Formats: sequence, structure tokens, C-alpha cells
Amino acid sequence: MYGWEKALYTLVTLYASTRVIDAIHTRHQKLTAMIITNKGGELKKAIHAKLVRGITTIPAKGAFSQEQKDMLMIVLTRYELFDLERIIKEADPEAFTNIVQTTAVFGFFRKE
Repeated sequence: MYGWEKALYTLVTLYASTRVIDAIHTRHQKLTAMIITNKGGELKKAIHAKLVRGITTIPAKGAFSQEQKDMLMIVLTRYELFDLERIIKEADPEAFTNIVQTTAVFGFFRKE
């Protein structure tokens, strides 16, 4: 009815608009990672070596095991999440990580 040429233009337009929306929207999405680990020092060094983000360390204790651990809390962009997952797997494969959507960040947060 409309021809293959118009169908191809439609696909190209959809792809381009999707990429633009993703670049604008995803860049502003923030996540908070809460990492429970026995290797807090090693994990902090590994994260700081590859990501330029601040980390808050909170003492934690297992409810069942009563074992002392560290909780590292870091706010990052959705684009940095893949890098963080890789860093955690390399530094402490036994770490437990909870990722939550962050609604707002007040104070200093490096945009780039």
C-alpha cells in the first residue's frame, strides 16, 4: 500500500528517535546501590579506581549470622551500573547488592 521505501524511512526514524530519547532520559536516571560485603576496603579501592563516585560506608551486621560486614552505599547513573556490577564480581563475588531507583539527589553529584 505505502511501499518498502516509506517503511524503511519509518524504521530509521523510529530508531533515531528512540536513541535520542534514551540519551536524554537515561542519562538523568539515578540509582542507589547498597552493597553488603566482607571486603569493604578492597571493594572501595576497586570502585574508586574505575568510577568517579563518592561512597558512604555504613557498618552492618547479619541478622542471622551476627557477622560484622560493611555496607557501601553509592549513587550512580544507569550507564555506570554495568561497570559497577563488573567491579563487584571481580572484587567480591560473594557481595550482596541491592539496586534501587533514586527519585532525587540533593547536594553535589557529578553530572558527567
